[in-house]
Amino acid sequence: MDYSLIKYTHRIAIEIFSAGMTIALLGLIARHYIEPQRWVGIAKKLRYFLILPTGIIFIVVWILGIWMAVLAGWYEFIWFWLKIAILMAVSGVHGRVSKSYRLPDQASGSVLSDVVWLLAFVGMIAATVFLVLAKPF
Repeated sequence: MDYSLIKYTHRIAIEIFSAGMTIALLGLIARHYIEPQRWVGIAKKLRYFLILPTGIIFIVVWILGIWMAVLAGWYEFIWFWLKIAILMAVSGVHGRVSKSYRLPDQASGSVLSDVVWLLAFVGMIAATVFLVLAKPF
């Protein structure tokens, strides 16, 4: 398969994943301003229309990213392994968000903690973009 096709498919999948995660994290912030019973209903709907597709897209991102890395020989560089470590943390954030939607009546945390999760996610995505564009080491 053509490298450019893999690259652009990977980029589109990243955009879809990032948008879905951002919306999901904003939903977790909004839950503090909604009645608990109403939040449970909203969370169950969002889980099927947002969280599950985001998880599937993230698997596509991982597969295409590793495929590109093998084709380009990036696995020899430190920046690539740093990016992998950051993306494992992003996987953890997705798991935490997923749990909050899967068990909405047990979701805990304050508005501030949910904002911190959102900022951490955005920071991790920005760091991976920087590593790919700059390839510093």
